[in-house]
Amino acid sequence: MTLFYHFPEIYQPATNALANESSEQGWELAGSARKRPRNRGGSRNANQDVHPFDLSDGELVDVPGARGRFSILPFKTGMILYLGEFHVFNDCTLAINPLLEEPWVGGSFHLLGSSIMELPDGRRIPRQEQQAVINRIDMLGTSFHLTGEQMIRHMAVVVPIRIARDYIGERGARRLEPFLSEETDICAVEPVTTSARLRSLATGLFSPRTAGPARHMRLQGTASLFLSEIIDSYCQVPVDGTDDGTDWQKAGLDAAMERIDQDLGAPLTTDNLAAGTGMAASRLNQLFLRETGMNCSAYIRTKRMIAAQAHLQLGELTVKQVAAAVGYNHVSNFTRAYRERYGETPSRALRRATSR
Repeated sequence: MTLFYHFPEIYQPATNALANESSEQGWELAGSARKRPRNRGGSRNANQDVHPFDLSDGELVDVPGARGRFSILPFKTGMILYLGEFHVFNDCTLAINPLLEEPWVGGSFHLLGSSIMELPDGRRIPRQEQQAVINRIDMLGTSFHLTGEQMIRHMAVVVPIRIARDYIGERGARRLEPFLSEETDICAVEPVTTSARLRSLATGLFSPRTAGPARHMRLQGTASLFLSEIIDSYCQVPVDGTDDGTDWQKAGLDAAMERIDQDLGAPLTTDNLAAGTGMAASRLNQLFLRETGMNCSAYIRTKRMIAAQAHLQLGELTVKQVAAAVGYNHVSNFTRAYRERYGETPSRALRRATSR
């Protein structure tokens, strides 16, 4: 994999999972670097100063804009796991070429941060925080445009098409078109439903609990589960639209969502929201699942975590005050929920915000 940075500077935040090296290739992107000629992958504006480095040889880079680290973990199954964490100080662009020299299919996830993914065919795909995609890009020239003042925590799992077809079989491969197509020059990216399980698997890859002598084995298992969850989510049969609920039920769903948005500090539950809409809790859950891909409780938790992250980034409230503002009476419960979603404690997020 080759990355070109337009005005970035790379650093390594203190994340245990990334700092703990075993058999994987993982390199701190810091220090001084010599300039190299522009790479053949992807066209770039001639007036931009491009600083390339190859992750395959672990070159150290020191250019302004961002600091961080990528780790690449190839497994004997043919699957490859990418983990990245870095702080973006200024706007920058990462131009990435794949490590595999054969067609591959993969899933990726922004645990923290957002970007614009520019494909070789010129399409620009917004990559939002907590959003997963399935993708296959056969040609060179993919890049990610990042805005400054954010933390990016990103992971991806890829596997060669020939291996994926062996696992999934011909029938499954047909459902995964065009991602498992035998054609070449495929450029396809599609969002998939980000389930609680998918988020948990992605977060687990950055967890300090992945340390230990069996770390590589544990990461391989989690990465395999993550990619299988991505594939299964993409292959789900669309819900028949004939039972979308009556107009009053849709209005009740809208009212429940509005109440959640306006009163995150209140003791919100599926039961009391359902009572306010005149529906059974089970029916309200069905409507939430159809509309958002989450049940009511998961939707409330997601909204609370998004609001908590926004409060912490402002750096104006203590962790305890943020917890109360988003409906948590106990800081320990809030910390656990925040770490499960974002892979870091709220205290760490607050320290980063106040140290700017």
